[in-house]
This record gives sequence, C-alpha cells and structure tokens, in this order.
Amino acid sequence: MPIVSFLLISIKKMKRAITTLCLLIIFSQISYSKYNTHSHKEEKSTATSFYNVANCKKLQDHPDTLKVSASRLIIPGKSIGRTAINQKMSVVLKKLGKPTISDASMGGHTMCIWYSKPKISGKDTLINETDIYFYTKNFGEANAVALVDHIRITSSYFRTAENIGVGTSLDKIQNKFPGAILQSSEPDAKTGKIIDTYYDEKKGIAFDLIDGKCAAVTVYRTEN
Repeated sequence: MPIVSFLLISIKKMKRAITTLCLLIIFSQISYSKYNTHSHKEEKSTATSFYNVANCKKLQDHPDTLKVSASRLIIPGKSIGRTAINQKMSVVLKKLGKPTISDASMGGHTMCIWYSKPKISGKDTLINETDIYFYTKNFGEANAVALVDHIRITSSYFRTAENIGVGTSLDKIQNKFPGAILQSSEPDAKTGKIIDTYYDEKKGIAFDLIDGKCAAVTVYRTEN
C-alpha cells in the first residue's frame, strides 16, 4: 500500500512538472511573438508617408488605364506626391520625418535621403529611396529659407498622369515625353550596371534607366 501511494504521489508530481513546463513554453512563445511584432514595427518605422513600398522583385510597368491619385502623382517641374518644388525644408521634414542621411554643403545646399526601411530582410530585397535636394533662397541674409530644388524617387508607387514611372520602358517614356533626351551614362555604384539618364528640360523631369527600364524619376526646378 505505501508503494502504491508513493507511485500515485510521484505521478501527480510528474503531471504538475509537465504542466508547468508546457505553460513556460507557451508563455515564452507568446513573449517571443510580441517581441518579434515590436521589432518589426521598429524596423518599418523609418518608412514615411511619402512611400508606399512596392513589394515586387521586378520593375513592372503599369497600364495606361489606371487613374493616378493626387498622393501618387508625379507632376513634371512641380511635385511628386505631397512634396513640391520650392516647398520649405521645415514643411518637408515635418511630413517625412528625420532623413536617414543628410549632407549640407557650401552655399546653403543640402541633400536629404530617406529609405523605405533600414535593411534588407528575408526575401524582401527591395529598399526604395527618396532624395530631396534643397537650395537656400536669399542665402546669407536674414530672410534666408531652404526650399526644395529637386525630388528623386525609386518607388513605382508614384506615377505621372500618363502612368509613367519606375518600371516603364524607354519607348513608352519617349512616346509620352518626346523631349526626354539622353544626357549621361554612368555605372551604378551599387550594381555596376550602366544608368542612362534622360532629361526633358522644358518640362522639368528626368528618368534613370537600367537595362531599358526606368529605375528612378526626378522632378526638378525649371526656369519657367
């Protein structure tokens, strides 16, 4: 009888130990899941309202039938999305947040760069980039103010009214922008591939092409 009691007590203790172990495993999995979710949010925190990251590996063109909303619209010589030429730097920084990289040079010129996420993770290898170059109006005077000179984006989210943007072929670009002329061909610092840049100087828009597809669009200030 004592042996039976001892066995029953041992079995109960084992059950309690197994139950405790299972609960510990469950709680650790919940904590790990919460940590991962929080880390993921932190990783995405550098993405700004200026972006809507295209989750695709290839640069794909868009059909002409798609209507482009104001928040995505590229207007040559004027704006990309909600950021406009001659917009104050203070307004841009308020909307986009602190840039990933900021480089000020002589004469009141500043280049700011934003990335859609801080690093490549898993199979998602696409990191979009926004470059905004500021010039200072009335530099050296009391009423000096930094304004947007040009805006360059690498996201296919932004399109012209004719649905021209990242992923568009050269033929289609020149069909809609016949004034776009090749002005430079230089190797890309990251990939080594040749970047051909076509400028439509009258309209204030430029296209960087790699392997015949648009990889970036720049809208810049014109004399008009």
